[in-house]
Amino acid sequence: MRVGVVGAGKVGLTLARLMLREGIEVRVVDVNEDALVKATSLGIPRATTLEEVVAWGDHVMVSVPPKEVPRVLAEVRELVVGEGLEGRVIYDTSTFKERVMREYATFPRDIKVASIHPMFGAGMRDPSKHVVAIVPVPGRDDDASPVEELFRSLGFRVVRVSVEEHDDAVATYVGLSYVVATSLAATLAKRGPPLTGELSGTTFKLLLTHCAAVMSDDPGFIEYVVSEGRVRERAAQLLESLASLLEGSLSVGSVVRLFRGMVGEGFIREAYLKLYDVVEGFTD
Repeated sequence: MRVGVVGAGKVGLTLARLMLREGIEVRVVDVNEDALVKATSLGIPRATTLEEVVAWGDHVMVSVPPKEVPRVLAEVRELVVGEGLEGRVIYDTSTFKERVMREYATFPRDIKVASIHPMFGAGMRDPSKHVVAIVPVPGRDDDASPVEELFRSLGFRVVRVSVEEHDDAVATYVGLSYVVATSLAATLAKRGPPLTGELSGTTFKLLLTHCAAVMSDDPGFIEYVVSEGRVRERAAQLLESLASLLEGSLSVGSVVRLFRGMVGEGFIREAYLKLYDVVEGFTD
């Protein structure tokens, strides 16, 4: 199998390296020469143009900044239609799917199209511990099968979800995570250093680590996530809950009881132990 990767960013290079390790032929293309130099340094073959990578690959994975995905998909469609490249499998790695589905709806039926969401970042080491969400294009469920087979063969846990289910879940699981981290970063930046030391407790160290991990992303991507409509709705709910706590109309005790009832005492105990596994793994 040959996979052409459009975009030599964190996700594109992470998946390209894994595919090469598993014996899949890969070529990557990017408009940024520095990104291609990095790809070459990692042993990933580079292509010269989008036309080359689309003509060469059995699969074409579009892994460019989210706002650029619809435009690149449109260019890929023109190439596969213009060159008569039937049977190509096209998919992207964007975070939210509603917009890209409109573009996939314009692809001819002899091209298989789907969308994926790798639920991890460049620090991924063991695929078996991570999920790749497969989001079929409405009315074209069978198109997603070769994509699902590929990522299962790479060792990932694979789940199929609808566009609505995916975007709603990601607004909470990814969106709120980014909102909290960005808000914490803004608050800490106003206070200034030091951020660590003998008096920084275990939960703060974990929060700071989470914050730093999110801040390692491209600012444009962070803005893309926190400005998404559904994420803004979740953020508004978060602020409403915070205001209720601060004014006393929502008691801490009721929140604790509700949360423990939702996740279960077993999860609470396990999470507390895992907190120390993580924190004690840090080096001061």
